[in-house]
Amino acid sequence: MIYKSKTFFFIAIYVKPMLLSTATYAETPPFALEPCAAKVIDVYDADTCTVAVEVFPGRLARFQVRIVGVDTPEMRPKRGSAHRDLEKQAAKRSRDALVEHLLGMPLPAGRITRARIRTLLGASERVVRLEPQGFDKYGRVLGDIKLSDGMSARDRLLGGGWARPYGGGTRTPWTEEALHAIIA
Repeated sequence: MIYKSKTFFFIAIYVKPMLLSTATYAETPPFALEPCAAKVIDVYDADTCTVAVEVFPGRLARFQVRIVGVDTPEMRPKRGSAHRDLEKQAAKRSRDALVEHLLGMPLPAGRITRARIRTLLGASERVVRLEPQGFDKYGRVLGDIKLSDGMSARDRLLGGGWARPYGGGTRTPWTEEALHAIIA
């Protein structure tokens, strides 16, 4: 055992820095995530969630993912929003629809808090496939999340009417009719 830990120490302290010491800008590709297995551990609103991935053998890290190609109602709409309370309700309904999709079962009846969502997702053994496509202006990973059946979170949100297509840029405000359609 001592030999293994000394070997690991030697590799971690001397070999890795030697590789890094040879790095140049021209020969070092930009950091990019590859498609990988992940577990969704939190959902803020239906287009933003937190996933856990294994970054090194035995070492997990969490980061936020912005589901690319969709816009969903905001949990915290701007104060001057014409339909602020309605948008919050629609945001919760969209979020709950995504959580149900991730869990593969309906949510329990009653008020669902974010802490409860974290508990339910944490207890779930479902693993998803994260398909990253880059980073957004806030440093979140842009990408899609797919379940083992191949259904993507983006397609589920759009197909269920809980989201609208979004290609980036300035968002248009949600209409009262669109928000009512989500809540129904």
